Amino acid sequence: MKLYIPTFLLAFVPLLLSAQRTTTTIIGTTKGNNITATKPSSTAKTAPNSVAKLPQIPTTVGGQPNNSAPTSTVPSLAFSHYDSVFVRIENQQKFIIHKVKAGESPMLLTRFYGVQLTDIYYNNPDVNGAVLRVGQQLRIPISGRALRKHTGPDFVAQNYVPVYYRVEAGDNLFRIAKSHFNMPLEVIKARNKMSDDFVYRGTPLHIGWISRTGIPDSLHRYMGTGGALGEENYRLKTMYEANVAQWRDIQKVKNPETTAEGIACWLKGERFTNSNQLYVLYSAAPKGSLVKLENLMQPNLFVYAQVIGDLPQTELTDGTIILLSANVALALGGADARLPIRVTTMPKPPRKP
Repeated sequence: MKLYIPTFLLAFVPLLLSAQRTTTTIIGTTKGNNITATKPSSTAKTAPNSVAKLPQIPTTVGGQPNNSAPTSTVPSLAFSHYDSVFVRIENQQKFIIHKVKAGESPMLLTRFYGVQLTDIYYNNPDVNGAVLRVGQQLRIPISGRALRKHTGPDFVAQNYVPVYYRVEAGDNLFRIAKSHFNMPLEVIKARNKMSDDFVYRGTPLHIGWISRTGIPDSLHRYMGTGGALGEENYRLKTMYEANVAQWRDIQKVKNPETTAEGIACWLKGERFTNSNQLYVLYSAAPKGSLVKLENLMQPNLFVYAQVIGDLPQTELTDGTIILLSANVALALGGADARLPIRVTTMPKPPRKP
């Protein structure tokens, strides 16, 4: 049976599919090679030919297979002792680029890196569903707390792999140390055997370490989503809560919110977009109003969205109370096309006299 999709659902179709993304953070391996920083220049510029380049990743090391290369076996989801992680900064967000191995899935990576499923989809709009391609490179946002910047008495080297930052155009040592990683200049200089404050573009600087077994549970974020989408969710939450306060303080309504429970649906074939829009189609709230959404399978995880129209009566929406955009569905952890939901709304604004 052919599914009818109303014209206005095009509002949910990604508008930026043709936009090119800037490649961010790189995770790579340099089997059997030590990476050292070379003497640089105060404003980051292209390093001279004498600056060491990162070696190509070999297929074998000492006659043994290079475990960082994609294989046909299920991965252990742990860094090798020889692995080196490269981190890059974009809009003050730190990213790692993970090269997919056989058997890996978005859900496995969320547990390893301590991110939400929405972080995977939002930062990788080419990912669709739970299937990943071997060799595919994924942008993984991480918290600065996931990087260990100092050793200390409890530091066991074999439990960590080094993290490097590759100097970019416009960088200087102060910016890298203070703005990017919030650590003393002298620590970076000593760690990279630098005799002055100059840095060359393209130079890898050893910043710290990351656990071989992934991000510890204690550092996992429980924000629902991160990046620009998280910022949009926070913005809508602030507006929603301000409306609640206004009804209580000005309109003298003690409990202005109303809730409804039912089934939500979304176009599962729709890509998770790299815009920061959070939209729903919902008939029980006026167009332009805000709603608070809770996946009943993941209680206390709230996503705020704007109503852009009424729920259409189609085969897709039969038996449901609300239609979500892919951004909203995945922010709520919706792996299936339908999910149980609680929708909280505000009353309609009072009529002016």
